[in-house]
Amino acid sequence: MAADDRERGAAVVEYVLVSVLLIVVFLAVAQIALLIHTRNVLVADAAEGARAAALRDGGLSAGERACTDLVRHAVGGLAPAPCSGSYEGLALPLVRMRVSATVPLTFVPFGHVHLDVSARALREPR
Repeated sequence: MAADDRERGAAVVEYVLVSVLLIVVFLAVAQIALLIHTRNVLVADAAEGARAAALRDGGLSAGERACTDLVRHAVGGLAPAPCSGSYEGLALPLVRMRVSATVPLTFVPFGHVHLDVSARALREPR
């Protein structure tokens, strides 16, 4: 049996092994990109809710309502992500808006990631 005969079909096996590895790496990168995008959207929505609550005529309920509406519109596939606001800061009056959401993983069956983000805005004087 010649050396060439023993290596017959090796290219096909190598191609399958490498292509499976490349597909897994591609799906992992795509999943991370989706999670980063979702986190950035939640941070932007929390910041908008904090700004709405920081307005002179606004209040925490207005900011929470604005934040919840934005989250529901932007990432509708999530379970309802409650927005909670609070006042904080001693030297500067701040409004803090916090969003907690559980994001299902797209490329991993039965997986999920919990995201907890917050944003702050300077409260207008009354």
